[in-house]
Amino acid sequence: MPDFRAELRPASFRGLSFHMESDDTNSGRRIVTKQAPGRDEPFHEDLGQLPLAFNIQAVIIGGGFVARAAALEAAFLQKGPGTLLHPHYGEVQVVVKEMRRAHSKDTIGEVGFSVSFERYSSTAGLSVLGDTGRQMSLMSGRMFDLASVDFNSALASGILPGFVDLHGLGVLGEFLTFAQDAFRYSGLSYRLNPSNFTSLRGTTGDQVAALFSGIVSNMRPGITPIIGTPAAPTNTDSPLQTMRALVQVANHDVQTNITPTSPSRAAMISNADAVSTLVKTSALAAAGGVARYVQYESREQALSTRNMMSDSLQELRERQLTAGYMPAWQASTDMLVAVTEDVTTRIGRLPRTVNVASSVVRPSLAVANRLYGDDSSIIFERATDIAKRNRVAHPGFVAPRPMEVLLND
Repeated sequence: MPDFRAELRPASFRGLSFHMESDDTNSGRRIVTKQAPGRDEPFHEDLGQLPLAFNIQAVIIGGGFVARAAALEAAFLQKGPGTLLHPHYGEVQVVVKEMRRAHSKDTIGEVGFSVSFERYSSTAGLSVLGDTGRQMSLMSGRMFDLASVDFNSALASGILPGFVDLHGLGVLGEFLTFAQDAFRYSGLSYRLNPSNFTSLRGTTGDQVAALFSGIVSNMRPGITPIIGTPAAPTNTDSPLQTMRALVQVANHDVQTNITPTSPSRAAMISNADAVSTLVKTSALAAAGGVARYVQYESREQALSTRNMMSDSLQELRERQLTAGYMPAWQASTDMLVAVTEDVTTRIGRLPRTVNVASSVVRPSLAVANRLYGDDSSIIFERATDIAKRNRVAHPGFVAPRPMEVLLND
């Protein structure tokens, strides 16, 4: 009879051998079950593979067992990953999550260990954290694609009166007019063309998505968007102001005040919801695409922008979940993760600020002097920063209102 034990390798950790009494391995998928209101079938979100975990009962026995057990315990407690030589899996880089040591009067000359390992990966998460801008661009494109698909599938079907389509076009026109105003009030040069649509059907979903994706293209020098028209070939719009204006559009709602007393009126409500989701998704897809170009001036600014974007994405996700747009919901979730991680990776390099208020009109130099002392090199630098950071029209006249200033290092 063959000796199957000969096929197994002797167990060790960090080069220290031990007898393995038993072991078990845990793995699988990280599945989250989502249930939308009014829907019987759940949606299962796959968040990736669970880490491979090893639970091992290790024993030190025989001559010098006290010193050998102490050395193995020290190896288990050592910081960082180590090499586990597993009889079945071979060499595996692992980290020790938990270790218990046991002794018994019935097994004098033995020391037992119960150890939980997890497979170690030095690159876990780096594909997102290392290039969060690329991830936001990918999710932006995905959201644009799904916005049009969901819009076309959500439009009321059947033979309907012409006023149903006209009402939906009116809702779309109000959204795009609001967007136009939001861009103009934010000092942006990008212009929409809200009067180009004559029907909700056909390519309208694609056109609206292209209208907003042109804003992202407008952030990249030398690229002219297909539908939107920049005021000049070289874009000077602030990415942060653009992002904020887009979030304003996503947060906007058009009130219809219609009750579903007939099939036509119910279709009007359905189409209005479809238009709203289309515009909100497109606006936040554009905001996520623009976010990679934002240069934050402080941690507080980065955090407030992240919170602003996160709140809007959360509301959009709830809308998509209720409507059953599960691929779009997943894309919005991935965008939320990418935006959060982008700010997290950048925030450590940003200066800290605080809000202060002057009681009277003062020159920015005088404000800097009161805040930072008499060092002339610091005063001139900080005075310039105060004027720029708070968009002061004339540095000689800083109004008595709350302003953001740098904290001393």
